[in-house]
Formats: sequence, C-alpha cells, structure tokens
Amino acid sequence: MKRDRTSGFLFPEMAPYTMREIGDAAEVERLSQVATDGNLVVPLRSMTDSVPGTQAPMLFDSRHIYRSADILVLGRYSRFEEVKAKSKPGWHGKMNRWEQGIDLECFRDYRAAEKAGGIPWIIVLRELRSPVDPTCRSKLIGPGMWLFAPLKPLWLHGHHVLDWPSKDDRGKGGKGGWLWPRSAMARLTEEAIRDVLDSCRS
Repeated sequence: MKRDRTSGFLFPEMAPYTMREIGDAAEVERLSQVATDGNLVVPLRSMTDSVPGTQAPMLFDSRHIYRSADILVLGRYSRFEEVKAKSKPGWHGKMNRWEQGIDLECFRDYRAAEKAGGIPWIIVLRELRSPVDPTCRSKLIGPGMWLFAPLKPLWLHGHHVLDWPSKDDRGKGGKGGWLWPRSAMARLTEEAIRDVLDSCRS
C-alpha cells in the first residue's frame, strides 16, 4: 500500500488490502485531521466493549442501544462523525447522478441516536476514486476526495435500495442500503463543517 502524498491517506493498490483495512486507515487519518484542526476528540471507534454481546462501539440509554459513530468531537462544534471509506461513487442512470450510501439499518440507527442525544451527526466519506466531472458520468480518478454531510439532507434526498450493495448481500439485517445524491455532500474542511452546523442552529 502506497502513501498518497496529496492527502496522507494510505492509497490502495489492487492487492491484498480489504475495504475494512482501508476503512480503518481512513478513520485513523480522520482522527488526526480533527485533532489538528484544534478540536478535542474522543476515538469511539476503539470502545468495542461498551455493551456486552456487541462487537461494535455502541451508545445506549435506559430504553435503547444505538450504533456509535467513529468519532466524538467536543467543543463549540460538538458532533458525532461516522467515517467511511468508499472505493468510488455509483452512477444512477435513471436519476442521472452520482450516488453514495450506507446500510439502511445503520443510517436509521444514526438518526435515532441523533434525535435521542441532541448532538449533530455527520457522515464523512473518503472516496478512493472520484469523478472528474461530478455533474455527469465521467472518468473516475484517484486520489479521491473527502466529503461530508449532516444526516438530514441525506435522508430527505435519499432513497432505499433493497439489493444493496448487491442481490447476494443486502447489508446489515438484510435491509439493503440508503443511497443519496453525491451532490448533497460537500468537500470536507473544518470551516465547511462549522458553517453547516451554524446553519442548522439558525
């Protein structure tokens, strides 16, 4: 695996790294980015024994257990960040747009946890390859982009796809995925995140 000099991200060659390993690398890099931007960071990704019988980090109250995000950022712009590495966006021919997405079961859990806790959640994506022209079907090149968005616009503009990521693998719980237009996401910077969170408060 070679290091992309532009972003510091461990950029994958064809073998033998899995998307899980690449995802772990993205989470570690994002932790460093958030701390470097002057934030206080809690690496929730490592807290895997918070609820007995679960393998992933979890949040809970007196009635429910929720999947946790990877990172908790504390301060004026407190937020949960769920970090995902994606090999590339998908092209939706009928809707004529690039799309990204995650398991529907996870997305629903994140929305429920956001409502219960009152702290904003954002999805952070590290694309390994991104389209040359994001407005039309175009060549995908690397290194890709870091993108982010709060949950609300992804829910409002997204749609459910049962056979996601494939007919043979319908994600967690067999419920498929929640996909949204890639254009609903913005290029990741701390300033952009703070602008979005400010707009959500107003």
